Amino acid sequence: MPLINHNSWSKGKTSALERIVSKTVIPEWETSFQLNSNTKIFTLGSCFARNIEKALLSNGVDISSADPNSEILELKINLLTGILNKYNPISIYQELLWASGKKNFPDQGFIEFGDKYFDLSLRNQARKGTLEFVQQRHEELRQYFTRALSADLIIITLGMIETWFDQETNIALAEIPSPRLMKEYPERFVYQALSQKQCLDTLKAIHLLLQEFGQPNLRIVVTISPVPLERTFSGQDIIVANMMSKSTLRSAVGEFIAETDNADYFPSYEAAMLSDPNIVWMGDRRNITDFMVKNIIAEFIQRYGLAREHPTYAVSKNT
Repeated sequence: MPLINHNSWSKGKTSALERIVSKTVIPEWETSFQLNSNTKIFTLGSCFARNIEKALLSNGVDISSADPNSEILELKINLLTGILNKYNPISIYQELLWASGKKNFPDQGFIEFGDKYFDLSLRNQARKGTLEFVQQRHEELRQYFTRALSADLIIITLGMIETWFDQETNIALAEIPSPRLMKEYPERFVYQALSQKQCLDTLKAIHLLLQEFGQPNLRIVVTISPVPLERTFSGQDIIVANMMSKSTLRSAVGEFIAETDNADYFPSYEAAMLSDPNIVWMGDRRNITDFMVKNIIAEFIQRYGLAREHPTYAVSKNT
């Protein structure tokens, strides 16, 4: 049903103006299903997915993507290394492809880097090592991402459209290759800003893959990370490039949600953009405060029935 009590920008107690003046704005959104505290959740995407994960964990929600006891050291310190972070839609899709076994990671994706090897699907901070080491770690990470296929709810957080590709393997890199890697392989990597259609087609491909390999009653929540680009390669002012990136993603997600029965959009991006900046942002005006994340997630938990007082697990599409 339309949210008719929140349809005015300046008139009424629930107007956008009144809520913006209150400093903390969590927009209303139409939830199409209900969950409970036993719901198994997997978060996937940019660094903001880790913020969501942390906040949900603190509320006792079952987060299968959290692995504090992993034998892989880098997973324990993931907030520092970002080894799980996937910022663009295609890098998210390819991780699920490899996890499902529908496609294998190419051998050429382990690239020689000095006297060691590097996994092109990971961020530059990821440890380099022998070929055996990077192959074993990739397999451990592939098994980690298979948890998405047994989740009841997957939260996908999209970060940016600016994407670097390896032309030899077509792998979408997690971020720009390091200067040393670019120097060693000057013709191998290419930059592309994904179009709205590419983002939409990728979301549809993710959905089809999860329909094939995921749980029968799987639900999906998609959100846009409010964290802005750290750097742009578009040739534009970074403020303009960031708006273009987030707007393209938001448009693609809006169209995807409208066409998809088992998916919702969660407006954490709008919450951050419209709330008081002094509450939302850390000193760098880029990273989100724990206070704001907790407020956003508290509303998410309440709206979807994830709190402890909801004893029954029910998933149903509103009619």
